[in-house]
Amino acid sequence: MVAINDLAETRSQAHLLRYDSVRGRLDTEVTVDGDTILVDGRPIRSFHRPQVGAVPWGDLGVDVVLEATGQFFAAEQARRHLDAGARRVVVSTATVDPDLTVLMGINEADFDSRRHRLVSPACCTSSAAAPIIATLRQNLSLLGGMLTTVHAFDPTKSSLHDAPHWDPRMGRAASVNLIPARLKPGSLHALGSVFPELAGRIDGLHVRVPAIIGCVLDLDLRVDRPTTVDEVNATLAAAAEGSLKGYLGYTEEPIVSSDIIGTTESCIVDGGFTTVVGDTVKVVGWYDNEWGFANRLADVVALAGREVRGATLEGP
Repeated sequence: MVAINDLAETRSQAHLLRYDSVRGRLDTEVTVDGDTILVDGRPIRSFHRPQVGAVPWGDLGVDVVLEATGQFFAAEQARRHLDAGARRVVVSTATVDPDLTVLMGINEADFDSRRHRLVSPACCTSSAAAPIIATLRQNLSLLGGMLTTVHAFDPTKSSLHDAPHWDPRMGRAASVNLIPARLKPGSLHALGSVFPELAGRIDGLHVRVPAIIGCVLDLDLRVDRPTTVDEVNATLAAAAEGSLKGYLGYTEEPIVSSDIIGTTESCIVDGGFTTVVGDTVKVVGWYDNEWGFANRLADVVALAGREVRGATLEGP
């Protein structure tokens, strides 16, 4: 970690690194020296520049910029980090025009360090649905789907008190309401780009709820042949212990959202809720929308930075 660019005051950043209402206290010394945060003695420069690409990444020797503001997710905007000297950019949300959407455990082999300079790991919800879809499509042809995520509220997409918002529902107080909204196009595009048979054939919504962390995904998929709950669960359980171990989990314990806090998988299937009715398969999965997705971000940053200094760049 070389540098952070955030409008927040440096001491506030350091304080929130050390103290977290969900994760607890970081058991590492965190101090501030001017505009430098020292974590166990390791310096991290702190910048406060509102324009994307205004930090001299090249002068700092930065290989990969993680664009995590949630404001500059379009490729045209995020590429300004490349203009500022970064060698790669990872956008921390779903976007419709990256060089590649990378869903770990599924298509990371498609990453080409010469051509893919701006990549996205989609979002926590797409990342949760993807390993389920990838597993089931091995044995079943998927004709379409709908997904609903019951999602913990956060300050970027939900108001903590009633406030003006372009989406009137999202402007209502998240701590005392259930707040539905449609999934953003980027999330659906990400799934369609990796699973072409679902492009334009999957949609859904998220419902923000008064929980500080933890989400549950309800995924309904139309399939082309009869199947059973036992077949679906056996397939998912095998993947969780095999090809997708570390990215997909499986349980039949009667858990709730607090039980998955701190889990690193993208999704943990709750086999007790698997349902088959006609040509529709319902799979329910849990995910820690912060920690699980943060692990995927770390995976993709490592992938994007792989052999970066030796790569011969192509394209814009």
